[in-house]
Amino acid sequence: GIGSGDSYRQAVAMSPKICANPDLSGWAGWGPDPLVFLREMAPHITTLHLHDNMPGQPRATNVPIGEGQNPIRPILQMMQKEKLQFVAVIERTQTLAEGEDNVATLRKAGTL
Repeated sequence: GIGSGDSYRQAVAMSPKICANPDLSGWAGWGPDPLVFLREMAPHITTLHLHDNMPGQPRATNVPIGEGQNPIRPILQMMQKEKLQFVAVIERTQTLAEGEDNVATLRKAGTL
């Protein structure tokens, strides 16, 4: 299956028409620095799936954005600064409290 940096590299090496939608929750498998991986794979990425989580076994635990281990803000800043052409899809995995909205929640978390 595709899920590690090496498996993405092997897949895109098969054809220039192969594109990817990496999931940030698996970033540890991309290599020691997810920003390096994203720069390398940028020409092949169509969308990037972002959400926050904490490491766990057998699966990571989803947490509200800004409370986990994923480098969401640095990735978004890199995408903007370097004018990367793929889309970031930010997934909120928790229910919002009454009166909250998505953008305000992201700003409060320091993501935007």
